[in-house]
Amino acid sequence: MDKLVLSSSIPKKMVFLGDTIGLGAFAVVGATVGIVSNAGFLPTIIYAILTATFGGLLSDVLINNVSFVLKREIYASAAALGGAVVFLTSQFGSDAAIAGGFLSTVLLRFIAVKYKINLRRMK
Repeated sequence: MDKLVLSSSIPKKMVFLGDTIGLGAFAVVGATVGIVSNAGFLPTIIYAILTATFGGLLSDVLINNVSFVLKREIYASAAALGGAVVFLTSQFGSDAAIAGGFLSTVLLRFIAVKYKINLRRMK
C-alpha cells in the first residue's frame, strides 16, 4: 500500500494556518468540556491542552509531517491561554468565551511564530 504523503505538496504556510486554526478550535472544545463538567479552572486548562495537542498530533501523523507539538514553537502554551480565556469569560456567555478563547490561542501562536518566540528547552 502506498503511503499518503501530502506534506510535500501543501505549502508550509497553509499547513501552519490549518494547524493554528485547529489548535484554537480544539483548545476551545477541550475547555468547553471542562466547563460543562464543572471541572474547575486547572482541569479545564488541562482539557484544553490535551485536546488541542492530540488533535495536532493526529493531523500531523495523517499528513506524515513532523509535529508542531514536538518542535520548540509555542503550542501547548497557546492552548493553555485559550482554555484559561474560555474559563474566565464563560460568565459573559458562551459566544464570548468561544470567540475569546479561539482568538487568544490563534493570536498567541501567530505572534510567537512571527517574532520567533520559543520556549526554552530543559537541560
